[in-house]
Formats: sequence, C-alpha cells, structure tokens
Amino acid sequence: MLVQKLDKLTLDSSLADLPSHDFQVYLTTLGKVVAKKFQQQLELPGVLITTDSQLIGMISRNQFFEWLSRPYESGPHGLEIYLREPIRAMWSSIADFEGIIDRKTFLQKYLVLSVTCSIDKAVELALQRPDSTAYEPIIIKGLNGQWRLLDTRVLVLAQSKLFALAKTTADAANRAKSQFLANMSHELRTPLNAILGFTQVMVRDSSLSSEQQQYLSIINLSGKHLLELINDILQMSKIEAGRSTLKNKSFDLYCFLENLQQMLQLKAATKGLKLIFDCPPHVPQYIQADEGKLREILINLLGNAIKFTEEGCVTLQVGLGSKRRRGTREARKRREIRGDKEEILKQPTTNNQQPITINFEVEDTGPGIAREEMNKLFTAFGQTETGYKLDQGTGLGLAISQTIVQLMGGKINVSSTPKKGTTFTFDIQVNLAEARDIQASQQIGRVIGLAPNQPEYRILVVDDRPESRLFLMELLRLMGFSVREAENGQEAIEIWSSYSPHLIFMDMRMPVMDGYKATKRIKEQEREMGREGDGEMGRWEDKGDKGDKGDKERQGSNSQFPNNKQPTTNNQQQTTIIALTASVFEEEQTAVLSAGCDDFLSKPFREQVLWEKIAQHLGVRYLYQNSVVKKKDEKSQEGLETITDPSLDFHLSSMPREWLESLNKAAIKCLDHEIIQLVDQIPEVHSPLANTLSNWANNFLFEEVIELIQRVQVTA
Repeated sequence: MLVQKLDKLTLDSSLADLPSHDFQVYLTTLGKVVAKKFQQQLELPGVLITTDSQLIGMISRNQFFEWLSRPYESGPHGLEIYLREPIRAMWSSIADFEGIIDRKTFLQKYLVLSVTCSIDKAVELALQRPDSTAYEPIIIKGLNGQWRLLDTRVLVLAQSKLFALAKTTADAANRAKSQFLANMSHELRTPLNAILGFTQVMVRDSSLSSEQQQYLSIINLSGKHLLELINDILQMSKIEAGRSTLKNKSFDLYCFLENLQQMLQLKAATKGLKLIFDCPPHVPQYIQADEGKLREILINLLGNAIKFTEEGCVTLQVGLGSKRRRGTREARKRREIRGDKEEILKQPTTNNQQPITINFEVEDTGPGIAREEMNKLFTAFGQTETGYKLDQGTGLGLAISQTIVQLMGGKINVSSTPKKGTTFTFDIQVNLAEARDIQASQQIGRVIGLAPNQPEYRILVVDDRPESRLFLMELLRLMGFSVREAENGQEAIEIWSSYSPHLIFMDMRMPVMDGYKATKRIKEQEREMGREGDGEMGRWEDKGDKGDKGDKERQGSNSQFPNNKQPTTNNQQQTTIIALTASVFEEEQTAVLSAGCDDFLSKPFREQVLWEKIAQHLGVRYLYQNSVVKKKDEKSQEGLETITDPSLDFHLSSMPREWLESLNKAAIKCLDHEIIQLVDQIPEVHSPLANTLSNWANNFLFEEVIELIQRVQVTA
C-alpha cells in the first residue's frame, strides 16, 4: 500500500515525500476507461485531465461516481451517458455546474500546491477550503512540470505521523536536556559547595585579621550571588522541561508577609522609599500553598519595584478573591471602613475544603514601562531598556514568576503608565488551614561542639573531589566527630566494613563505583549481617565505651531539633546514609532514596542544615554559643539593659551595604548564629559595635538590631 511509505517520513518532509498518483487522461478518453482504472486502483483519489502536459481539469473519484449515478428527467441514466462518452462530457457538466469557465478559474477553485510545500501548511490550507471541497484531492505541481494528485486523507494521516515523530523527538530531546541539566547542576554547584563551605570553616578562626575577615565576607557574598544566578537558570530550565512542581504546606500568611516586609525594608529605606504592605483582616491568616514559590514570586516583583523606583513608595496589596471582583482600591477601602457585611459573609470558613483565591498587587511609583516593551517582560532573558541600563539580573525573574503563578492557578497581569508607575497583579488558588497545622520553627544558637556524656560518633565522608571532602571533614572534626574519608564507592565499602561508621555522607556521582551502587551494596550486606547476627550486639556499640549507657543518654536527651530519630539498641543497627547531591531535580532526590539512602543533603549547604541532619538521624546533642554565654553570667541575663550608645550609629554606618543587608535579614529571621558570624567580620576599630551586636544576639534582642539598622538608614 502507498500509505506504508509514510513510515519513512522525517520532520523535514514535504509533499514531495508523500505517496501521490499521476493518472492522467485526455478529453477524448472514454468514461469507461476511467471507471475501469478506478475499479482496479481503490486508492486512486481522482483523474487529471491534461493536454500537451497542460492541466485542464480534475475529476475526483467521488465526483465521477456521483455523476454516473445522477438520474435525468429525459434521456438515459448518467451511467449510460458518461461511460459511453469521452470524459469531456462529464468534465463539461461539472465545470458548468461549478462555474468553471477557464483554466485559471479551475486552478482557483481547487487547491494546487508545490511539491516543496510543508505537510503542516498543506493540511492547514486544505482544511480552510469550503465544506464542499474540503476533502477533495490536492493537486501537486512538480518542479519538472508534472502534475500529480494527493489524497487529503493521506495528507492528514501523514501529519499524524509527524506529530508522533515530533513527540518522540521532543521526548528524546527532553531526556537529553534533563541529563545535561543534571550534569551542569553537579558541575556548577559542586565547586560552589567548596567555596561556600570553606568560608563557613574559616569564619570560625578567631585569629583572622579584620582585613582577612572582610575578604572572607566578599568571597561568601559573591559565592551566594553566583549561586542565585545559577539557581535562576536551572529553575528556568526545570520549568521548560516541565519538571517544576508545587510543594504545598500550611503556613501563617500574616507572619509570612511580616517577615517579607522586614526583609525588604532595609533595601527600600536605603533608597528613601516607603514600603507599604496592606493585608485586610478578612484575608485568611492560615493557608495551604507552596510558601517557597510564593516568596520567590513576591521577592521578584517587590525587588524589581524597589530596584526601578527612585522616589515615592512601593505597595503590596493583598486581598481575598479575584482582582476583577474586588474592584478599585478606593472601593475596597470604603468597604473596609464601613465594615461591609456582604464582604464578611463571603469569607470562607475553615470547614470549606474548596480552594479559594487570594490576590496580590504590587504597585510602584517608578518610571513605568513603555507599551512597546511590554512583550519583553515575561520572555526569558528579555529586559526592558531600563533593565539594560541598570545591568542587574539575568532577565529570568519575571519569566520564572509567571510560570510559577500559572502552576498555582493564576496569571500575572501588568499595567503601566510611563513616568507614573507600574502595577503587577496575580491571583493564586490556596486551601484554608488551621493554626494547629502550623509547625513553629525553633530558633537555636550557633553550634560550637558536642554535648558531653555521648559516645564517639563515627562518620565517613565519601566524595571524589578532595576539596569537598576536606571542608566537610574539617567542620565535623571541629565539632568533635570521628571522621574517615573515601574517594569512591568501592573504597567506601571497604572502610565501612572495618570502621563501622554511624553515618555516611555519600556523594552520588563518582568514578570506579558511584554512590547508588555503594549504598545498595552496604544496605544488602547489612541485611545479611542482620540475619546472621541474631543474639550479637550491633555495630552501634562503641568499643571502649559503655554502649548501653550511651544509648540511654541519647534517648533521654532533649534535642532541640524536631522529629529526631533516636537510635535504638537493636541487635543490628543499620548505618545511616545521607546522599550528597548537587542536583536541583526532585527525580534525582527520589532516586537516591530509592537506592537505600536515608536522606539527602543538597550542595551547597549551610552548616546549620548539616547539624540538623546529623541530629535528626543520630540523636546527637550539641552545645550552642548562646548556652555558654548564659552559663558564664546567668545573673546578668536577668537584669540586662539595652545599650543605646549613639556611637553605634557611626560604627554601623561604616560597614558595607551588603553586610548591612545580611545583618538585617538575620535579625528579621531571628538567626542569632548568623548574626554572630557577621559580627566576626567587623574590624577591630569598630569593636563597640561588635560587642553590642554579640550581646544582643546572644540574648535574642533582635528588635534592637533591626531598630539600630533602620535608625542608621533614616539618618544617612
């Protein structure tokens, strides 16, 4: 069959690659000759009428048999007329019936295409024809002057084949792209893991000079900035590959907005802008949504508004329901002032499990956006003229935000007036939550060591990159852990069998043997040892220590990390394996868990996350910097007075802007350990500031830190 030739089609195929027919006759050819040809070739869609290689007309199979079956009031049946007469008789009747007066009219009446026409374009043109001719054969004009007929059904079938071929090609391209992104994620984030990791190790060195601390701060800030750019590009790539998903959880929207405002307040105050957040009381406080992605969207929109606005204010308006139903801001304020009962009646209750709509509106008094530049806003790497002048960012923020909003059931809309300002609005779908669903995060101090009366915890670090092993081992040794290292999976198995580590940090991509195979083999050997070692003490018993006593102490400890998985005294305790992965894809994280890993740690990571993971899986207890301070002088904590030395303003105003922003964020999030790290970067000449901030951080006086920063910014 001619249709079998469709299997050889490629994405670049044209009409020349499709099976077609060249049955041509003259006007003098008898009708019974044409009928016999149609009976012999059931796939023949019609007949071409030519003279001296010039196309005169075309009669399709359907037309031919229809005219044969036509009855007439006088004279014989159509079958008797047209079979005995030359084909000229039928063609003249059809031409008169359809108003075809000459060759030019005929070519306009029926679809005539070149053999070089694409299949998609041919289908589009064929289906645009009137209903009476929509499925008539298509006439193909060859480059050598020959004429052929193409069945429209074959054309549509060919397009379906191309769709399937395109899908297969796209799937293969997506797999290749995903593999490329996974490799790029690993290659980019792994060296950053070493850069940011060693800054965390070095910041603990009290012997560094103020100048060295400043250099260290620059390295750390630059590394974080580079990581943000890399994350933006990888995030965009995940979205394009369709691999971005929502992680909904319950959270406090009011607290979320308050923290967000405090985070951006310093940035706005630095430019002399007012930052206004307006969230009416009828907006639900507890909701269920992807908190991280919502924060990413708002930081992008508010950050852009602050960046491009030189004077005036930036406002975030939050409301319940779609923007189209809420009306103007003035109308909303009038409803709030008079306590509109109708609005109150529309508030959802906690018993309603149906999604609700929350609207966010970000308005600024900046330069505005020209109408001709609007189409660049949500295009990847697209920037307006103002954005190019500032030379900041990658041009991915709005494109990423738009896609995330669409995932959350909404769309970002923008309106702007040049020289007056711009307004971005979007709606998202959320579910209601209750206060009991919210897990309060515990703020703890900076880890400075292991608590006493604990067994020696053995940890194995497996990574093929020496720099990655080195910084992680240094951190662990500083805390008091016993640490060994391996550079591939095969070596890790050998060390595991003799060293019996409580925990392994396993890199997943390594030569010789990767982390997946090594993890599977260790877990398999542990299961075999468990079956053979009934009645024997497990490998968790520390040689030289009283294992039972150590276990009791661990079980009785009051760890400050939630959901601790305390080790038990089973006969055979399995080694905890935490995967080290530089991938940002959820699929790879799922794969490492499927391989037998108990958890994963994404590179680059903060040391606080490292300590949390260890405590979660081993039940380790730590000593914290704020605890030590309290033990030294517990009485002074009770009668502590806030220091308001005016000279602090001078010292603080002398610090770099990036450092101030980091300090502000740490204070807003109540992260005393991060404040201590920033304090370590203060030069000795500003020691009064260092002493005061250390005192405030150790005693959780974060409001004083924020007020000092705001006071300095206002007077600047």
